[in-house]
Amino acid sequence: MLRDRLFSRFGAPRGFTLVELLVVIAIIGILAGIVLASLGSTRQRGAVAGVAANLATMRTSAAIFSSNAGYSYDGFCVSTANNGGDRHLDAAKNAAGISAATVIDGIGAAGQATCNDGVGGFATEVPLGNLVSPSGQFWCVDYNGYSGTTSASTLTSAADYTCN
Repeated sequence: MLRDRLFSRFGAPRGFTLVELLVVIAIIGILAGIVLASLGSTRQRGAVAGVAANLATMRTSAAIFSSNAGYSYDGFCVSTANNGGDRHLDAAKNAAGISAATVIDGIGAAGQATCNDGVGGFATEVPLGNLVSPSGQFWCVDYNGYSGTTSASTLTSAADYTCN
């Protein structure tokens, strides 16, 4: 009896019905949608981690730059030397998806990276845009060792060297 159900009248195996195939395709579609949705948030977290890592490296480079420059940070943001801030800031901007020019010794704003340096210190912030929720947050590092998110731009003048 079971053999009769599995094989047709001519002895060939019976295939799947159209309904069975559509159910399997629907299940695969639902699972694919769940996986793709989770990959989007993972990609955003990876971009934020890229910004944080590049700015953390920038902070380390600033300490080296300062010790080589008589404990002054002046010129760090535009230095293209191995221990200069320019290449680290560019990498952080790329990770955040920012194409606008970097503001050197200025006021921070959404959509632009800002790097302030002077004799007494340095601070850099990169907007995270839509990478985090709520949007409008910045990742900021300064010469005091701070590295983290801020809810808005904290660099309010060209001589502002702290993130909070």
